[in-house]
Amino acid sequence: MGLALFLLSSCHEDETLTPRPLEMELRYEFPEGNNAWDQDLVEIADKFKTYLIYKNLAEEDFDRSWVGSSGGAVHGSPLNDEQAAFYVDFMKNHVFAFLIPELTDRILPIYIYLAYHMYLDSPLGASPSTTKYDGMDFWAFCLEGDVPGLLYTRIVRPQTPEEYMERRGIILKEILQRIVAKGNIAIPSEFENDFDYETQIVYLVGSESDINYYKTRGFPGQMGPKNFTIAPLKSISNTSMQRNFIDYMYLAIRYERDVILNLYPEDKYPKIIKYYDFVVNYLKKNYEWDITKIAVLPVLN
Repeated sequence: MGLALFLLSSCHEDETLTPRPLEMELRYEFPEGNNAWDQDLVEIADKFKTYLIYKNLAEEDFDRSWVGSSGGAVHGSPLNDEQAAFYVDFMKNHVFAFLIPELTDRILPIYIYLAYHMYLDSPLGASPSTTKYDGMDFWAFCLEGDVPGLLYTRIVRPQTPEEYMERRGIILKEILQRIVAKGNIAIPSEFENDFDYETQIVYLVGSESDINYYKTRGFPGQMGPKNFTIAPLKSISNTSMQRNFIDYMYLAIRYERDVILNLYPEDKYPKIIKYYDFVVNYLKKNYEWDITKIAVLPVLN
């Protein structure tokens, strides 16, 4: 989408296993109103122990950080009622609908800001941001905005099913990565014993017949931090047991199985199909989590 993203590690790496209580003293009024979407936010807070804040945001809230500013001040604005209704519907039906509270324990922050025209100062002007994950006790998401500056001018809210899938996928894949990194999902031993993480791979077009071609070796490719697309694995040093497991989860949330069979023909890349099916069934059996639902294009009203 050509949008600058800030994808840093969660600030909760040292928290205990005790679920966060909702009776804590909050920095914000909650709920912030008595609209239908405010009730949705109360239900999300009760279930996931995170507060979505959209109304009482101030400029200084966006730079509350453990590590200081990420190269420039981050800005954002509160939402009006029409924007709030849209944002909350998106978060409820396209993010939290796919998550399981037990798996997001210690992953989600205390606050999630829902902001309009969030952007980062830069030497060339205002650079829009759709996500911020490095806040002291918050993440921030932006779905639309008009940002003055030389780099970009607008963040446009998703409209088509494909745009909804991409925007939710960029958020969900980061949550998914943190779930695995935190240990809320155990990496099965097959990802240690059945993959070679030392011998160098090849990836260039024309090298598909090489026994060390990355897909032949069972590596599906990797998503970058700024998008929801899968690119070739370019070096064996870029993967690991944990990263490979996450990459298979990314494959499962990006494409439905029939598309995967076209992209990774089973007669050419049987190991990828084998481990795609293995990961999907492993998560269903052990965590009652069907992540393939994320790969289905949404039906919009």
